[in-house]
Amino acid sequence: MMASMISKAARRRSCLSVGLRRDSYPLLFIMTSVGGFCASYSFLVRGGVFAFAQTGNIIYSGHVMASGHFLGVLTFLFPILSYMLGLFLSQQLRDRQSDLVAFEKSILLFQSLLMALSALMPDSFAATRLVLCLLGLSSGLQMQTFHRVAGHEYTSIMVMGNMKRTVEAFSTYLKDHEREPLKKALLYIFINGVFCMGSAWGFAVTKAMGDLAIAVPALFLLFGALTLKE
Repeated sequence: MMASMISKAARRRSCLSVGLRRDSYPLLFIMTSVGGFCASYSFLVRGGVFAFAQTGNIIYSGHVMASGHFLGVLTFLFPILSYMLGLFLSQQLRDRQSDLVAFEKSILLFQSLLMALSALMPDSFAATRLVLCLLGLSSGLQMQTFHRVAGHEYTSIMVMGNMKRTVEAFSTYLKDHEREPLKKALLYIFINGVFCMGSAWGFAVTKAMGDLAIAVPALFLLFGALTLKE
């Protein structure tokens, strides 16, 4: 009996010391909160654009073209290309890295660096365009790297995909009356709630800190990089 108690205590200590794990709910919480935070940050102080999702830049590009200012499209094209570059870099690094923990650590560190650089940029038109590119690159890296939890796909930088999965899972539950699809639907509702909470967090911190606010999620990503384990 004493040996059993010692074994349980050892397991508890091990659980407390492992830090974040890949594809875990704590990591999901951090990444989705960061996604919501960055959306609020860029909208409030970096040009009124939701930089972590590129739909806004596509819409603005259409507005500029409709106005006849075709060269103005370049202003919004670079963040879009930066996002695509982030997707590409993540996939290329993943294909060349057998150690998935090291791969995800490197992505977290790179994202943290991009956000730290963004915090140092002044409040000017040119600097804001550059920040949108840095955040676009970060969002592409995040989108392609962190998208699974407990065997389920999810999106941490926007909510529309999660909404679609919620409806699909709930429809399956209504048809089959099994608990697993219902749990899946509730998971996606939870994820979107975390994104909303991250957005509220980003609003409050950005109102208090201004351009420097993006350093806060950079610290959370740095924490993730330092503690992530298999």
